Amino acid sequence: MAVPTLAWLCCLVISGLKGKPALVTISIGILMMADVIGQVAGRGVIPAVVGAIRIARPDSRWARKFYGPDKMAIALKRFPTKV
Repeated sequence: MAVPTLAWLCCLVISGLKGKPALVTISIGILMMADVIGQVAGRGVIPAVVGAIRIARPDSRWARKFYGPDKMAIALKRFPTKV
């Protein structure tokens, strides 16, 4: 059980660094609701994984650190800046 939990936490951190707080909140909320009503908590992993896989916002820490010019152009096209 420790490995899936660690993977979920890594996905949450990456989603947060990619500028996707809504997916982090949804993932934690699903996990908490599943725990309260006694259902399988695996559904809470899906939003975290989606946030970790999809492209980051161009103003996020993740994009500034890891994206080169090509990937940053894709991010800017996907998320136009408000400047």
